[in-house]
Amino acid sequence: MAYIISFPVHAATAAATAATTAATTAAAETAAATAATAAATAAATAAAVAAAAVVAAAAAVAAARSSLSNSSSTQQQPQQADGRSGSSSSRRPQQQQQQQHSESAAHDNSNTRHQEHQQQQQQQQQQQQQQERQQQQQQRQLFVFILSSLYFK
Repeated sequence: MAYIISFPVHAATAAATAATTAATTAAAETAAATAATAAATAAATAAAVAAAAVVAAAAAVAAARSSLSNSSSTQQQPQQADGRSGSSSSRRPQQQQQQQHSESAAHDNSNTRHQEHQQQQQQQQQQQQQQERQQQQQQRQLFVFILSSLYFK
């Protein structure tokens, strides 16, 4: 008679152990997902800072080129009869250089926007994966709870 009564107790202990193990595993998975998200966020932030530094450096180079071309063109241009400095042919290369500088800066800005867009996509994917893991964890916990409650009725 004692053997028949002890069987449900052992089964209940096994079910409780399984539920505890599932909950512990789910908690570890959640912690790992949170750590992965934090690492991804830190990497994205570092990449954004690096992209901003690249843009700033490109702007500094463009400004230096512009000031260099302006200083060399004002020193070497002769006065015209109407008071303008330089001939029309000497002003054309300067205008082309300025246009090239602005095109280069626009290209750098486009690259930066592309990088930021990629980083945002990566962050969204990682957040979605974390949410899916948490949802799976909750489903497992609910499954264990339902099985435990059905068994102990």
